[in-house]
Amino acid sequence: MDKLKCITLNVRGLRDSVKRCRLFTYLKNNKAKVVFLQETFCTQELENEFSKGWNGKIYHSFSTSNHAKVHASPCHVV
Repeated sequence: MDKLKCITLNVRGLRDSVKRCRLFTYLKNNKAKVVFLQETFCTQELENEFSKGWNGKIYHSFSTSNHAKVHASPCHVV
């Protein structure tokens, strides 16, 4: 039976493309099955930018409060 590896991180914002790229590389290298990112500060306008750097499905929780945004994604490592 396979183990379910999950990663959860408070990233304190992912609007910076360099930070986002480094984080996505780190996550892909760690081969987690599910990733939870807190405080991404992602907006609906930035949702496509997040998806471009990730090879898999992304689920967002948008809120009017900067401290309530959550990003969750099952990993699909290539």
